[in-house]
Amino acid sequence: MAGLGSKTKHAAHPLSSVRSLAATLLSLAIIFAKATATLETNPHTGKQPAKMPELTTGCLISETEVSQERSLLGQEVNGSGCSELHETSITRVRRNAQSFAEKPKMTATLAFVFDTTGSMSEDMAQARQGAKAILKAFTERDEVPVSNYILAPFNDPEIPAMTITENPDVFVNALNNLRADGGGDCPERACAGILNALRTAHPQSYLYVFTDAPAKDYQVYDKILEVNQRKRSQVTFILSGLCRHNEESKTVYDRIAGESGGQVFSVTKHDIKTVLDFVRDTLRGGDETIYSVRRPTPISKEPHSELFNMTVEIGLEELRITLTGNKPAVIVFNPLGVIIKNFVTILTLPNVIVVGILNPEPAGVWSVRVTIQPKTSQLATIPNGFALQVRATGVSYKILQGFSIQPSQSLQETANRPLEGTKNYLLVAIKPLQKSEEQKISLEKYTWDYVDIRKLDGEIYSTQALKPLPRTEDDETQTLSFLAGPFEIPLDLFTLAFHGFDENGNPISRMPLNAISPAPISPPYVTMEPELEAMLGEPLSLHCAVESLTPFTLDWYKNGDFFLGNLSYEQSHDAQLMLQSANKDDEGLYTCKATNSKGSTVSPIGTSLKIIVPPVIVRMRATKTEILENETVMLECVVESENDYTITWTLKQEGNIERLSNETHCLSRHFITMTLGYMNAGLKIKWFSASALVAAPKKI
Repeated sequence: MAGLGSKTKHAAHPLSSVRSLAATLLSLAIIFAKATATLETNPHTGKQPAKMPELTTGCLISETEVSQERSLLGQEVNGSGCSELHETSITRVRRNAQSFAEKPKMTATLAFVFDTTGSMSEDMAQARQGAKAILKAFTERDEVPVSNYILAPFNDPEIPAMTITENPDVFVNALNNLRADGGGDCPERACAGILNALRTAHPQSYLYVFTDAPAKDYQVYDKILEVNQRKRSQVTFILSGLCRHNEESKTVYDRIAGESGGQVFSVTKHDIKTVLDFVRDTLRGGDETIYSVRRPTPISKEPHSELFNMTVEIGLEELRITLTGNKPAVIVFNPLGVIIKNFVTILTLPNVIVVGILNPEPAGVWSVRVTIQPKTSQLATIPNGFALQVRATGVSYKILQGFSIQPSQSLQETANRPLEGTKNYLLVAIKPLQKSEEQKISLEKYTWDYVDIRKLDGEIYSTQALKPLPRTEDDETQTLSFLAGPFEIPLDLFTLAFHGFDENGNPISRMPLNAISPAPISPPYVTMEPELEAMLGEPLSLHCAVESLTPFTLDWYKNGDFFLGNLSYEQSHDAQLMLQSANKDDEGLYTCKATNSKGSTVSPIGTSLKIIVPPVIVRMRATKTEILENETVMLECVVESENDYTITWTLKQEGNIERLSNETHCLSRHFITMTLGYMNAGLKIKWFSASALVAAPKKI
């Protein structure tokens, strides 16, 4: 069988009736999505497509010729159109590679970081079962919450290679092939496994760490913190035992979970599957943190009870409350002071409880009373203090933020972390999750007043007013922007809590998932998109995103040679290289280098630019020049193109133009065929025409 990228000529077998024609066209309509194309003029060349003259019998396409074309591909002569063959070949590859490829996916990664030392064999067996249940649940959802999977094993002293795949079956097979052996001494190299997974995972991903030992390499924490301040992923630990070792090797897990908005589940080895069932049921996109507090101080004498207040907005679908600690318990009160009894217990273990409240009403200030029992045993699996996290689904907007030294009105001019040792500005952007007039009007009725700079234990470091920024008339993003500061930054990890009121005057609040730490002055951080496609003759922009809280200069390179440079910027910026009219000579690999007072950074992945040339119709012909009632005719159009394209058949008769075919995606240089049947006798084939357009280019 010819490869997908080969230049293969496809043809079709004439159909015997109008009924079979209709069935074929219907199947084509189901297979292919409609794409935009012109009827008469190619907008990229400005030329009209070739018109079909009156044809003679010298241009006939024989059934033998069609059969030969099909036999080259090893297929029976039982359908029509190169599109059918093209789609069949692609579908076969995709189905083998991905069991639910047709489902829409989010961009997050699901990563298992797994201790493969000898004591983890029972944990592995339960993790395999849990992973299969998670992936099965994904296939039953309308949207898959992740786009790829990582299995990052760690041992001592070796760190085995990771498995990175978009195929869930490959992920499960990798789990099946894990073997528990080695180790010996108790602390293991857990932080190395976490760091590998974080570096490879997409931003805002989900990492689950399975181990029964503290971290031997806890000194790697600073690198983990640095990477995850940019990735903003959630790291959750499933600890099935901890040996006695120095305190820092154990508390590093709490620190990583606290920074990332994750949890530490201290469980028995028999509870691992229960925790993974919880992951299966709660792993989803679209939930937001409305409250979080972490108190690692040991509770050693009396039971600790404390009341925490949080706001619940109108229209939330579910409130999910997670409390970790020794024998935790929660009582939830609505704004009227009534105890909520109709909650669902999602997970209950000796050291963790998770409850859910569906459709929480009324909106307003809710309260959660937590109770933690004192730690009377020195078992390492019993948490010292406690952590409370409240998340909600059904929110209609998201909050983004960035820090800068100079006031800014664009997040592209900010950084993920503030600069230490000086005052910073905070830019806040509030966007509706769906772009609609209804959500825009609803969001504009909210008021946002201030932001609390909070320590992880809930203590407020400072409160800053949110000053609304003006919106431009051509702004179609429906974003509300605010600026706070300048203000002093805490020296240690901190969180943000945004506060305001909804349209009915009910208080609202929101907290980002991840904690934030100040950053020293460092060389710029540079990213570029790996690929860009542009149409011949059209303008284009190459983007180089630079994060630097101090002034920097930028140089552009093409295929390693200097192209343009010494461009100056005051702080983080989305720098653009503009080309007014793209041509084939512009193709190549573009990179950029940013330099500030601490050094230079070259984009690790440059942008490969490809210029798309419009397709050319080489030849058109037909099997017949006249058709009678219930007869069919096969039209052929030979198109030459370097890229995928769409083609549209039209008929011009008595001054009317009629589109006859579905638009069909095909590879380069194919024979396109359409079979047409008419009930009226004596229709002459005079003014058939076809137009071809290349597929839409990939843009940044």
